[in-house]
Amino acid sequence: MTPKLPKWLTTIIPGKVVVDPNIAYPAVFKALGIADKDIDQYWVEVAFQCAKMATQDAILGSEHDTGRALMILINGDGDRKSRWALKNFKPGRGVAAATKGREARIHYQHIKRALLAA
Repeated sequence: MTPKLPKWLTTIIPGKVVVDPNIAYPAVFKALGIADKDIDQYWVEVAFQCAKMATQDAILGSEHDTGRALMILINGDGDRKSRWALKNFKPGRGVAAATKGREARIHYQHIKRALLAA
């Protein structure tokens, strides 16, 4: 039996999925214990990267897995695009620390179960 996808993830067609950042990002912050007042560009980038990794894990081996490259779209409709734009947050440790330093991957390993269940 294929596990149910997290509520923040929907498939459009096989191999093409959409992440709702209004649900996924707060789930990441909650799992990591990040308070709203502490969210900065670093944590938004961590949430983005964690959502992508969780998407890959949720799809792999499921009925949604086409065996080809997966297209992951972040829903930017409504307030989502402006709400989660990096320019709306203070730099903090910055985006590079989350991605190039691979810190997002380390954070993801700690919250993987919680995020996939969200």
